[in-house]
Amino acid sequence: MKYKIGDRVVIRSKTSHNNGRVVTVVGYSKGIRDDIVRVSTRGEMQFSICESSLFKATIFDEIRNFNDSQLKRLLPWIKRYIKVNAI
Repeated sequence: MKYKIGDRVVIRSKTSHNNGRVVTVVGYSKGIRDDIVRVSTRGEMQFSICESSLFKATIFDEIRNFNDSQLKRLLPWIKRYIKVNAI
């Protein structure tokens, strides 16, 4: 049990069509295998995936999964951040 309920994780699997998607951990399966994790997408679609295919999501993973309107709202902040922290 590597992840807690509510953790944001990114799927990195060779076989999953959800590869690269940031999802939220809903819980673990109650079956024989204890490494199967139940996850939920932003659209509330739920599915199960192996724990070894999940990694903790970083801020860059979250930004990569933004849609156009979210990125447009974030752009002024990014410009300010780059200007302030430029060397």
